[in-house]
Amino acid sequence: MLNAEQQQVLNFLRSSPATWFSAREVSRRAGSRKQAEEEPRWAANCLRYLFDMKLVERDSQAHYRIFTPESEKPKEP
Repeated sequence: MLNAEQQQVLNFLRSSPATWFSAREVSRRAGSRKQAEEEPRWAANCLRYLFDMKLVERDSQAHYRIFTPESEKPKEP
C-alpha cells in the first residue's frame, strides 16, 4: 500500500514516462513549493521505496523514471 507522498511521486513520474529525473527534481516538481522548501529532498526515500517495489527504475546516475515493460526488453544492436 502506497502512502500519499509515494502516490504523488508516482503520478508525477507517470506524466513523463520516458524522462529521467533526479530525486531533487522530483522533490521540487511533484510536491508543493512549501514541501520542497522545508525538505528539498523529501522524495528521495519515496523513490528508494518505489525502486525496491519495482515501480520505478534507476539509472547509474541515480535518476528515476516510471517502470515500463518496454524498459525491460534488451535493446537490439
